[in-house]
Amino acid sequence: AFSKVLLTRGSADKLSAQYVRWETDTENYAARGNVDAISESRILKAGEAGRNGNKFWGKNVTRYEDRVKKVGFSAASVEGTFRGKLMAEVVASGSVSIDYVDKAGLKTVVTGDKAIYSKDRGTVVISGNASAVRSDGKVVTADNLVLHEESKNIEAIGRSKITFDMPKNDKKANSEAKGN
Repeated sequence: AFSKVLLTRGSADKLSAQYVRWETDTENYAARGNVDAISESRILKAGEAGRNGNKFWGKNVTRYEDRVKKVGFSAASVEGTFRGKLMAEVVASGSVSIDYVDKAGLKTVVTGDKAIYSKDRGTVVISGNASAVRSDGKVVTADNLVLHEESKNIEAIGRSKITFDMPKNDKKANSEAKGN
């Protein structure tokens, strides 16, 4: 189908795009042009997206969000595999940005040139201009950042640098410290 296609499955799954080719009785599809998909737990906005068997891909992904895990990302291109209904592996390339809320309730945005997700390892490895910026102003840069899926902790590997603002003391506290 082409020209403002809208496909629905049940009450929760919707896919709209300028062009969609869907194989009936399968999960296989290809969609192009303003792809906008939503399901109970996921959102996808991309220029192109598709699935064939357990493999999936996307180009110009402006937003992929897992609403259950509260994590989202964007990238120029994405390729990966499913194991059942879960993503087993994902490789995202080109202006990768991953955002999530950590256990302390602070938003963190991790960026880099490439990201590799492994369900088996429970990690996302971000490489090439890797940085993480937390909403409290803390910034971590490194050759590689490893985001641990379960704990939401970030591990910096290779030429790491952490930047944060020190709290400013008021004049009274400064004068007391000097013994004045």
